Amino acid sequence: QHISPERPPKGTYQFSIGIDHGSSEGAQVAVLIAVRIPDLNINISKNNDYYLYVMDEYVSSAAKSEIHARGILQMIKRNNLKITDIHRWTGDRPHRGDRYGSRMSNKMLRAAFAHILGYPRGGGFHIHTAYKPSFSVYYGCRVLQEMMAKGQFQIHSRRCGTTIRSLRSWAILKSGRLDANSQHKHCIDALRYCALSALDKKYRIPMKSHIKIVR
Repeated sequence: QHISPERPPKGTYQFSIGIDHGSSEGAQVAVLIAVRIPDLNINISKNNDYYLYVMDEYVSSAAKSEIHARGILQMIKRNNLKITDIHRWTGDRPHRGDRYGSRMSNKMLRAAFAHILGYPRGGGFHIHTAYKPSFSVYYGCRVLQEMMAKGQFQIHSRRCGTTIRSLRSWAILKSGRLDANSQHKHCIDALRYCALSALDKKYRIPMKSHIKIVR
């Protein structure tokens, strides 16, 4: 019931992107979501509560930062969005790569976006580093499960194939972490990063999103 190509319920939505870095097959992931923001001036109800809609995904392996940036920009474009529509970007900590290289980080991606979009030095938008306190993986997965249980979660059936498979297959270890060797963790991580920053203010570090578009 959560998987559907239909549009989500009406409301005021904010768009966010979560990014997980990696160099193995399918480990570099970006997930585009829309979160309905409730009107706090009226009572919370089924039609006035948070609603998480997973719109699209970009899944790749080791590649140059510009290739990843172009793939993410294409994801935004095919959803009829502009770069300025993205309320917040949240990315993983830097990936050190392996003996063959393949390093990736938010800073490298941001530089690639700036180059492609022609931003002046210091311009563009900021990719926040995901806040990872103790048991944040367990908490994030629990939040996703609760959204599903309450019928406040939807994922696009045709554009999010890898994320759908990951949601069906992931498991948490006794330590409260996702299996680092699991191929399913990358989409879950990217989804957690953007979803938690939208749903829980404690996960917005810094508290304000300094989105600065300079043309």
